[in-house]
Amino acid sequence: MFAHNTDLYNSHEVDEKIRKIAEAAIEKDKLTEEQEEKLKKLYFQYVGEEEYYYGKRQEESFNKNLPILIKQYSGKYVLFEDGKVIDYDLDEDTLLDRVEETDFYQSRNAIYVRQVPQYTL
Repeated sequence: MFAHNTDLYNSHEVDEKIRKIAEAAIEKDKLTEEQEEKLKKLYFQYVGEEEYYYGKRQEESFNKNLPILIKQYSGKYVLFEDGKVIDYDLDEDTLLDRVEETDFYQSRNAIYVRQVPQYTL
């Protein structure tokens, strides 16, 4: 087992690298206006307006919190809601299987699960 140098984890250099990883991930995931409009139309038609706006709110909050998420959950899949990680796992299927058994999942029309970008020292 390796000990982590907490001074290095808290250094300005690491924070800057994490910020750049977060910005690149957000930029990579951005849709064009046309793509966004198509997605919205499909959601409204097949899933629902409420679920579309839920996903957009969670995506915005996820992106806002991405540097912190990268520090704490690098490479992991997270169940994310309103700025908080509800659950996480290295394997998406394992996470979803576990979450499906919870009251949290049963009480919702939609959930927001994303993989946090990978960061290693």
